[in-house]
Amino acid sequence: PGRICPPVLSRAPRLPTGVRAMAAASAGRAWLLPLIHALGGHALQDVWLTSIQPFTGADWDAGVSMRIGAEILLEQVNANSALLPGYELKVAWQDGKCAKDVGKRLLLENLFDKKYSIFAPGKTLAELDTDNSGVITSDETDPVGEVWNATKVTPDPIGMLGSGCSGTAIDIAYTAYKARFPIISNGATRPGLSDRSMFPNFFRTIMSDTFFNAAWIAMAKALGQTSLSVVLGDTENWESMGVILAKAAQDQGVTLVGYDLGAEITGFKGMQVSMDSQTMAASVATDLVKFKQRIVILLMYAARNRLVMCESYKLDYCNAVFMAFGWLAMGWWETPDVSCTRNQMTSMATGMIMANMMFWRSDISTVLGCSSSMTADQFIDEWFSRQGKTRGDLTMTADGYAPALEAATTADAVCMYAKM
Repeated sequence: PGRICPPVLSRAPRLPTGVRAMAAASAGRAWLLPLIHALGGHALQDVWLTSIQPFTGADWDAGVSMRIGAEILLEQVNANSALLPGYELKVAWQDGKCAKDVGKRLLLENLFDKKYSIFAPGKTLAELDTDNSGVITSDETDPVGEVWNATKVTPDPIGMLGSGCSGTAIDIAYTAYKARFPIISNGATRPGLSDRSMFPNFFRTIMSDTFFNAAWIAMAKALGQTSLSVVLGDTENWESMGVILAKAAQDQGVTLVGYDLGAEITGFKGMQVSMDSQTMAASVATDLVKFKQRIVILLMYAARNRLVMCESYKLDYCNAVFMAFGWLAMGWWETPDVSCTRNQMTSMATGMIMANMMFWRSDISTVLGCSSSMTADQFIDEWFSRQGKTRGDLTMTADGYAPALEAATTADAVCMYAKM
């Protein structure tokens, strides 16, 4: 599993038949590429994508780093004479803040108002964290954003690169389907998005979180545990993950210890933190003490993970082994938004087991499928270099964000559109 989407496949996959058919069904649109003649020696014709990414926001803010991966590939695509001759591929980058309501508003404005809320255009990485707090926030970037319209973004975008967050993807997929607007996500990993009956127009270059569940359960058994507890986020966003985890536990003979939430999440027992609430996290921490499980799986974004871990620390529930997503930013437990110190949170995170996919391909000397010369190895070097990092360093940058390996799958999404 993990090698489903290495960074920019040596031979990038064509869009699935359903997406090509979706484009064909919209033959009246001016952007349908087969109907646009090559321009020869004339100025290049722009081909636009719209993108909704988590540049800022409480849940996950990997957009800055992911965009860098896409920008490298955009340069390679546009310099490759074998791809899109006569055209230049461009992206309208927008901050969805990993919030469903924001993402849905952006998509509707894109489709029906030809309005694009562009994230900090023309600003360098060093210009984003204006208060030098070490974290790029919406308060810093919203004032330097720009609203573009059809005068700037023309012809109309042919599809979306994103959304980068699962909750937003779940919320906007049906609208995009009815608008015959293809979606290729670089970062939405929720298992439920694989359901073709519910999300017929959704495609992604990143593997689903599905496989983490069986891995976590198997690891618990390897550590001699036959039962464990799970803390889940809001049902709308995390239901499919809870269902698959419950099935994996049943298949491997591991008991889930907690409250029966089967009325909303089939077969699931555990606890739930449905909003960023210290009170709710404190209640869950009390339950964790009561249930006395050695293993605790956290199916939430980082902010709620921190709340639960901090409240657990206050109750001396300090010997649990937490299991969490490995795609959360390096050192996510240290963000100072809870009432525990950095040292206290680090002590809670010590021994944590995190699961993630493989992002870099093993045959790194291979020339990328959308490039005429850049190898996978050179792509990796360039991505770290543009962030002022030595290769392999995923710690917070001096510019207020953490490098996100999903830059690889974001580059893949660019390549898929270039080859459709």
